[in-house]
Amino acid sequence: MEQFNYFFLLLFFPDAPSILSVGPSSQVRATVGDRVELTCDAEGNPSPRYQWLQKLPSQTVLIRGKERVLAIQSASYDDQVLPNSIL
Repeated sequence: MEQFNYFFLLLFFPDAPSILSVGPSSQVRATVGDRVELTCDAEGNPSPRYQWLQKLPSQTVLIRGKERVLAIQSASYDDQVLPNSIL
């Protein structure tokens, strides 16, 4: 009796992350000292990782947060360049 070996290749194509919303809006106005909260909702498989970056006038890039929500406790002039959400 002949024997056969079977090999199964299961390919899994993850869903690329997609940003569903960033809020509260694309531009946020705040008074110095205000608490500001920015959110980013995204989906994908595997689950997206969040990173909020701020590019300074000197071209230096700061990592401001790594969660879905970025909370700035007391807004200052240093925060006036709005960060971008990166997945």
